[in-house]
Amino acid sequence: MTEVDKAYIAGFVDGEGCIQLQKKRKPGRYCLRFRITQTDKAILDWIKACTGEGTVRRWSLQSERHRERYEWYCGGYKALCILHEIYPYLKLKKLQAEIAFEFEKTMVGTGNFLTESQHIQRQSLRKTMDELHSHRREV
Repeated sequence: MTEVDKAYIAGFVDGEGCIQLQKKRKPGRYCLRFRITQTDKAILDWIKACTGEGTVRRWSLQSERHRERYEWYCGGYKALCILHEIYPYLKLKKLQAEIAFEFEKTMVGTGNFLTESQHIQRQSLRKTMDELHSHRREV
């Protein structure tokens, strides 16, 4: 990605993106999800091609009054790699990215067990992330 591409993608993340720690079915399990929702599929296809990661899918319409919309999404280490690339250009979602980077420190690999302190840290990070999502932030 060029620096211009990184800045452009960061703008989409700030305006239309979501960085979240999603709780899984097993207690204490979380996964990082990173997504951008948009009515223009072409720009999401470009983001996928530019980053080399993610999936673009069509969302079903909630009602006939809504326009068709699409979502580019990515998770785990792939999402973190992209966040590290665009981080310098983020404005509104910078704190969410920082929480994702803290979460990264608790990612110990497939099949490994987390310590009690890692579980507590993940719960705390998820709570902080949820609080950020419930408040609009100014640049």
